[in-house]
Amino acid sequence: MAVSYSKDNLSYMSDYEVNSALWKLKKDLRHTNDTIFKNSRKKVFDNSLKLLVNDLEIDICYVQREAETRENRQKFHKEYLKQLRGN
Repeated sequence: MAVSYSKDNLSYMSDYEVNSALWKLKKDLRHTNDTIFKNSRKKVFDNSLKLLVNDLEIDICYVQREAETRENRQKFHKEYLKQLRGN
């Protein structure tokens, strides 16, 4: 796997980079799962693919959590600004 995501490097990424990373990770996971499915029909088992799926799922969790946190932060900031204007 080329990139591993942690809280440290995610915090320095732009919103666009975080969303792009999430999209790419999900795409890679779908592709890897498709490969595993095709190989299972041929009775070929590759443990490295299963480990890759596990790593991708972990990275998706980190990146998805960061994306959700940023989305919530923006939502609450908008609500805060609306309250300030209303007073």
